[in-house]
Amino acid sequence: MRMQDGLTHAQYVRKAVADELKVAGAYANQPARVTITGALVEIDSSSGLGSNNGRWSMTLRLQSSNGASLTTSNTYDFRAGFAATAACNNVAKAFVPAVQDIIGRAVASPDFAALVR
Repeated sequence: MRMQDGLTHAQYVRKAVADELKVAGAYANQPARVTITGALVEIDSSSGLGSNNGRWSMTLRLQSSNGASLTTSNTYDFRAGFAATAACNNVAKAFVPAVQDIIGRAVASPDFAALVR
């Protein structure tokens, strides 16, 4: 599956997290008080071929330079479709909302604030 702008899945998630922090006014190019790094610990998808039940499963770990960390896991379910071509296309279309969902869960976590203190 190709991502927009030729990004890998991990690069896309990194950009999405940075964009979310920019919108929230919590992103500084330089000098930053803290630096947050992240890793996609797990990423998996299924078209649910034949069952119409597709899913993206992700685990995102964020680590702050202040020593705090946060790990968030999420499964994003979607209607995949019964035909192979439709199911595969729907897996690709569901990636962006799946990323938005896991980032939303991470930011909404009570542990997120500790990353930026």
